[in-house]
Amino acid sequence: EDIIDLYDLRDSLCDLTARLFVQRASEADLCHIQMLIEKTADVTHETYQNSDYIKALAFSEAVVRAARNAKLFELYHQSWQQFRLFK
Repeated sequence: EDIIDLYDLRDSLCDLTARLFVQRASEADLCHIQMLIEKTADVTHETYQNSDYIKALAFSEAVVRAARNAKLFELYHQSWQQFRLFK
């Protein structure tokens, strides 16, 4: 049941992040995120490496930071830490 609660929380955090990102992200944020996307654009299931996981985390963190809400980032980080316990 804990994992279901975490997924519910993550779903809500993603919705809020997207809404705030659209409202608050700067041009510099968009350029940075585009660069992060380009770093992982060619990754497939067959070519995936552990370093690609770190790149994906950097992308997610950049999006949450661009939402410009410190509490949202804190909750995102806490939920990510809890998800790691289930892996």
